[in-house]
Formats: sequence, structure tokens, C-alpha cells
Amino acid sequence: MNKHGIYLSLALVLAGCASSGPTLTTEERLQLYRANSTPVGSFRIDNRNGRVTQWTALGDQALTVFAATSQTYLLELRNRCSGLSFATSITISNSFGTVTPGFDSVQPLSAGRTATSPSCRIASARRINNRSLQEAKQDMREASLVERDPNAKPDDSSN
Repeated sequence: MNKHGIYLSLALVLAGCASSGPTLTTEERLQLYRANSTPVGSFRIDNRNGRVTQWTALGDQALTVFAATSQTYLLELRNRCSGLSFATSITISNSFGTVTPGFDSVQPLSAGRTATSPSCRIASARRINNRSLQEAKQDMREASLVERDPNAKPDDSSN
């Protein structure tokens, strides 16, 4: 499967999870991502000029990005990033494709590719374990289903 196929598959899985089961608040989603991820000192991005096309804002102080290795990362920012929630795209500063928390920043951009706010320093990066994340979401969906009595009989209202 090529890189675009992987991204499309991941996007469809995430969309499916978003459309079924309990609706999570931004903070609950952030906690779920934290619980299913591992801290990293740096990671690689594969794009020109640091522009990231696959990303999701999680409030105004965190986001997920899809990196060069078809891996998803949770980035938490040092401070609130006012333009993040309504940006149409972002760039991430990097050194020859390597992003290092503490040194690099996220820059929210508008539709015209102009900055919507000052750049926002990355405080931490975490590699998301997509398999465990999907299992956790599945567990949440199953837990939210109303349990049915196996001995219950359907209503017979035809009499």
C-alpha cells in the first residue's frame, strides 16, 4: 500500500470512530491520545518547507500530525496557540526534516497561506500507538452500548 493509501485508510478509520460511539470532549480525546502514546525526543516529517497536510487540532494547545513514516504524533504546545483551531494548514519548523520539541514550532496558516498567529513552540511530542488507540476506542464504544437481557423476549403487541 502506498503512502497515500495508508493516510486514506487511517483517515477513514478515524472518521468511523468519530461517527460512532460516545462523543468525547477535547480534553477526553487528548487524555486518550496521551494514554496510547510514547514520548519521543524528535521525529521526521516528509514535506516541503515543513508544511503538514494531515493534522488535527485538539483544542488550542495540542494537535496530531501524520509524519514521514506514516506514523501519527501528538504534539503539545508550550502555550495556547490562538490560530490553531481555525487554521486551514500549518507548517512545522524543522532541521533537515527532523522536528525536535523545545526547539521547533507550529505555525498556523490561513487559506491564503498567511500566518494566523505567532508561531507556537512545541513542548512535547508523543508517538501514538494507533493499534492500541483503536482498541481503546472500540472498548469505549462497547462500554457505551446498553446491555440487553439475553432472556428478554420481543414485545408481542400484535394480539
